[in-house]
Amino acid sequence: MRNRWVGGMLLACCFFMLEDRCTAEASSIGDRAGEVVSTDIAAYVNGKLVPSMNIAGETAIAAEDLREIGFDVAWSPRARTLRIEPKAAGEQATAESASRKDPDGLPIGTYLKDVLYTDIQAYYGDTPLRSFNIDGRTAIVLNDLDVFGTVTWSEAERTIRFQSKPHAGEGTREAWREAGADLVLRTVKDVNLTFDFREEGQFYEEEKVGFGEDGLPYMKLDFFADKFGFTKFQDTGGKSIRLSDGLYSFSIQPGSKQADTYWGGQAMETYELIFPPKMKDGEIYLYSIDLERMFGYIGKWNQNTRNLWIRYTSYDVKDYGFPTQEDSDKLTVRAAATEPPWDFSLNGGMALKLDNDGIFGNLISAMQKTGDKGERVSWMEAPIRLHLGNNGIHAELVQGNRILYSASYPVQTNYKAVPLSVNIPGFKLDQSEEGYIKTNASNLTLTGNTTSSFAFTVAKFEDGHGFVPFTSQDLVGVNDGTFRMALSLSKGSGLYQVQLFSPVATPRGPGYSSEGYFYVMLLQS
Repeated sequence: MRNRWVGGMLLACCFFMLEDRCTAEASSIGDRAGEVVSTDIAAYVNGKLVPSMNIAGETAIAAEDLREIGFDVAWSPRARTLRIEPKAAGEQATAESASRKDPDGLPIGTYLKDVLYTDIQAYYGDTPLRSFNIDGRTAIVLNDLDVFGTVTWSEAERTIRFQSKPHAGEGTREAWREAGADLVLRTVKDVNLTFDFREEGQFYEEEKVGFGEDGLPYMKLDFFADKFGFTKFQDTGGKSIRLSDGLYSFSIQPGSKQADTYWGGQAMETYELIFPPKMKDGEIYLYSIDLERMFGYIGKWNQNTRNLWIRYTSYDVKDYGFPTQEDSDKLTVRAAATEPPWDFSLNGGMALKLDNDGIFGNLISAMQKTGDKGERVSWMEAPIRLHLGNNGIHAELVQGNRILYSASYPVQTNYKAVPLSVNIPGFKLDQSEEGYIKTNASNLTLTGNTTSSFAFTVAKFEDGHGFVPFTSQDLVGVNDGTFRMALSLSKGSGLYQVQLFSPVATPRGPGYSSEGYFYVMLLQS
């Protein structure tokens, strides 16, 4: 039952017995507000069976489960909101996805887990909804959605059904969500500053904010923290200084090159500064490039006027989530940051970092786009490899060393739709039209067609390491447009990757060019 609630789209039948302090004004975040106990009620949303529960006699569901069945659900960490947005009629689920399933046999009223008080405000469009925290997910009452469609209760079937209305017309959804963005950033603060570099130091208007040493500019930490809205904390009993904008923070220590970054209080990365911070007249000063990286602003130097122009932008993020189920071995993540017009042209330095369980990774810098209304958009789009089964995808948006957003997503894949993507002319396998083959034989011969010879290697997937090659390149010849390649899956049952190569001429002699791959699953050895 617990697994159904956390990860499945199967029915999880739950009932809440809420305590009085569930609605108490004095409740604090994380306070126990009630219990999840078993029940037999099934819930359908737009024809799809979803995990359900009952709050004091009213059926509830997890707002996050509405994704992919006719809704966008956007989490905004700074605003502490979860916003449900209906899609167009053509994107909404309408057919019954599955009949109700019998409960697990637990007596009705059996305790399963706690309900926690939350400060997260749920919305349907712009209308606020009641919400509760269950294992870090946001539960909403299904009857509260009646004004946005139709809620139907069947006592005989013990089911409750919600059919939503599609959005009213154009322009009601986030524009860059329409373009496929999973993460959408909007500017909430835009700070522009100009510094005058003089012989006696650096000045903002007539305030001295920096000094030069050995030809290098050092600038006052507190000045930038104040302008950008950071709060400074002195570590108790230590010499470290931490500066925080609420979610992102970093810590430094005078005389040390080490700088640590944090997101939501959790330690993230350790960086080495170019030069250690300096103390002067009781103030901390940082080398200008270190300041730029840690605060995540961008700057442009004018040699003629000896002016430094900088711009600091903070954002609100809408996180629409990643699909929980993929049939392929790749997931493409897209992010868009809409920004105000620039007074000068320069590369903003925003980037999207992806990691999958420390095995696969990717990083893409932002490219610039212009929206329909002339707005400037930093667009990031990057694929991340998925291994078979459960994947832990971590996505991070950064500006310099400043973290704009950080989150993790569970994604499960079964490889049933992995294409056979091989760039060797005419390459086909007789055994499969797809890029995923299952077998019980540890030694097998694959046959097919191609117009040119090729080489291959075999690698075995190992937890925590990815695909580890264990063969050298074997050359496969072609006879009348056909080939035979003998595979030895000698490392036991599990997933293998067959990497294909084409022979190429290089200045140093024969070489090989990677042309694609396919998978073989050895079911038993």
